[in-house]
Amino acid sequence: HTDTNTLNVGVAATIAKLTVDNIEIDGNNVTAKTGNLVLSADGVSFVTIDKLEITDTTDFAGANAALIVNGGVDIDKKLNVDGVVTFTKDTESTDPTIGALKITGGVGIAKNLNVAGITSITNTTSSTSSITGAFKVAGGVGILGDLNIGAAVGFGSTALPSVDNQHDFGSASRRWKNIHANDFVGKLVGS
Repeated sequence: HTDTNTLNVGVAATIAKLTVDNIEIDGNNVTAKTGNLVLSADGVSFVTIDKLEITDTTDFAGANAALIVNGGVDIDKKLNVDGVVTFTKDTESTDPTIGALKITGGVGIAKNLNVAGITSITNTTSSTSSITGAFKVAGGVGILGDLNIGAAVGFGSTALPSVDNQHDFGSASRRWKNIHANDFVGKLVGS
């Protein structure tokens, strides 16, 4: 064979496949008989693949996963994942630009969101009603611990204790200065 640009192995050959060292080319299949199949460019150019299907069904297992990428990955279009997504990087988040997962756009979550760490909302939009502000909740809110509010509280409905006749409004050491009300129903104690 004298043509240095192409090598055609087809139906005219006795065996329609080509074996070079450990690599076998048979029709549309390129196989490494042992070890890994490595496709590499010159360090500047890319190896271009129009479509790639990975048929290995190995579940996430670190070095034994079906796809391992040592460098970064840039995806220009949608990424659809049918399985669970796990991020093993444990970078702490101290603002919206730092953390193990950073998202430039909005996030839509159709089901529950469970957060084990502290949740910080850095948006400072003021709230003037139940449908405005940096944090808006369409349904009710259940809080098991203390709630500390640093500014005015506005109620769009009746404020009720969780059970009847068991909780105080203020205490002997932390009193309200003035109470403004239209009507008072109950018993006044003290002066």
